[in-house]
Amino acid sequence: MNIVIISGEIVSGIEFKFIYDRYGEKSKYTSIASCHVKLNNESIIQIYGYDEMADFMYRHLTDGDAVVCSGVLHEDGYVYIDYICN
Repeated sequence: MNIVIISGEIVSGIEFKFIYDRYGEKSKYTSIASCHVKLNNESIIQIYGYDEMADFMYRHLTDGDAVVCSGVLHEDGYVYIDYICN
């Protein structure tokens, strides 16, 4: 895991989902939100937020919003957000 700080613009709608016990495995999270962010170097990445962060993303962020995020880059290539401001 690597810590990342991201600055960019949201280019997709916020997708919000509830996590349920699909395969009998207990998840420590109850909700997830994701969106695509276009970075200053024109790259597009997908970011994820869980629980309170997912709620904040869904309620306060829309397409075209400029955001600054900090989070963790996992080996699967996705960024899981710990903090976001717009």
